[in-house]
Amino acid sequence: MTKRIGLACWIPVTLLLACGGSGGDGTVNGSGGSAGAGTGGAATGGAPGSGGTPSTGGAPGTGGMAGAGTGGMAGAGTGGIGGTGGMIPMGCGDGAITAPEHCDDTNAAPHDGCTPGCQYEAFYRMGSAAISKAASPSFCAAAPANRLGDAISDLGLGQLNDGLKAGIDDGGTNIIIQAVGLEDLTGANATFDFGITSGSTDPAAGMWPGPDPLDFSFLLDPATLGSDNLPTGQMASSSTGSVFSGGPGTVVLALTIDGNPASLEMLDAAVQGRFDTLTSVPSPPPAMLAPGLVVSEAMIANGPGEGLCGGVTVESLAQIPVPGALTGSGLTACSEGYTECGPGGVDATCNSLLDVFVGGCQVLFLPVLTPTQPDLMNGGPATLTPGAMRKVPESETTGNRNAYSTFIQFAARRAHVTGTF
Repeated sequence: MTKRIGLACWIPVTLLLACGGSGGDGTVNGSGGSAGAGTGGAATGGAPGSGGTPSTGGAPGTGGMAGAGTGGMAGAGTGGIGGTGGMIPMGCGDGAITAPEHCDDTNAAPHDGCTPGCQYEAFYRMGSAAISKAASPSFCAAAPANRLGDAISDLGLGQLNDGLKAGIDDGGTNIIIQAVGLEDLTGANATFDFGITSGSTDPAAGMWPGPDPLDFSFLLDPATLGSDNLPTGQMASSSTGSVFSGGPGTVVLALTIDGNPASLEMLDAAVQGRFDTLTSVPSPPPAMLAPGLVVSEAMIANGPGEGLCGGVTVESLAQIPVPGALTGSGLTACSEGYTECGPGGVDATCNSLLDVFVGGCQVLFLPVLTPTQPDLMNGGPATLTPGAMRKVPESETTGNRNAYSTFIQFAARRAHVTGTF
C-alpha cells in the first residue's frame, strides 16, 4: 500500500535479502553429493541441485517423494525446493511422522506449512520496522555510523516511520522473514538462513484482523523468490540462548514510492536480535504436524544492540524517484525545488532520492534532510557534485558502490505462507 500524506509515507519499506545460503549434503536416495545452494531437487526424477555433484547412481524409490535417480531427493539443504538445511529424513513423504520430522503432508509443494524435507516452514511477518537515528551497534562493524538515518531530522524521521507503521498496521506493507532450515523451532539454539521477502494478505484468510496478528496467512511475491521457492537471498545465521545473529551479506530493500517499485541495495548487511521465548502450536497448524510441536511466536530486533544494518549504495538511491510530496510548491515540498518524475522513473528531466540526500531538503524553512555524502567508500567518486536541476550526474552514479551506512530496527510475529500471488 502506498500512502502519499506529506512526508509520512515517502518510503514505505519492505525488505528482501539477496545473499546466498548454503546447502546440505543430499545423501538420501543414493550418495547424492553436495547440493550447495542449487535450484534442483524436488522435480520428479530427483534432479540434483545445480550447485551439487551428482552421485553415480543411487537406489531408486527409497526417497519416494521426489523420485529416485542421480542426485537424490531434493539435494537437501537450502539447495532443494523448500530445503531443510540438512539431510532429508528417511520416510519423509510417506505420511507418517517419525523423528526428526516436524511434519509430513505427503507432497513436495512449498508454502503449505511443511517443506518437502518435512520441516515446519518458519515465517515471521514484521509488525514494526523503523529507520533509526542511533549509531549502529558493534555488530555493524562494516557500517557503524548510520549516515543515512542521521541525515534526516527528528521531525522528518518521525513522520517517515509513522507512515511506515501505518502501512504495516493496515496490512498493506508485508515484510516477511523466513528462517530457512530452522530445526529448533523455539529458536533457542539453532543454525538457519535468514531470508526476507515480501507479500500480501491471503484473501482466503478473510478480513484483516488488525495490527500485528499472530498466524495470519500471506501470499509471497514470486519476484522475491528463487527457482527453489525460497527467498532469493539468505544470510547464514545462528542462535544461542535465543539470541540470533547473521551476515554479512547483500540486502535489497524493496520499496514502493508513489506507486512505483524501487530497490535499495544494502552492502555488508548484518542482523542481530532474539527469538521470543513464548512458544505455541501454530494455529491453524499445517497438515500432519508432529504432536506437541511448538514454535517461537516472534523474532525481535528492536532493543538495544539489535537490528539490521549495512550500506545503502549510491547507485540504488539514484534509481529511485524523488517522492512526489517533496516536489512542486505544496506545503510539504522542499524549498530546493526538486522535480517529480513521470511513470518511466528517473531520467535526465527529474530528480532522484539520491539528489535529495546530496542536496538536502528544507520544508517551510525547517531542515528535514541535511545535505549528506556517502560515508562508505567502495571505489566510486569520493564526493558527489550536483549539477543542473540539483541533479547528481549519471557519470557519478552508474556503477557507484559507495554507500550510506544505515540502521533499521524491527519486530516480527509468526505467520503462515499459503502460496504466491
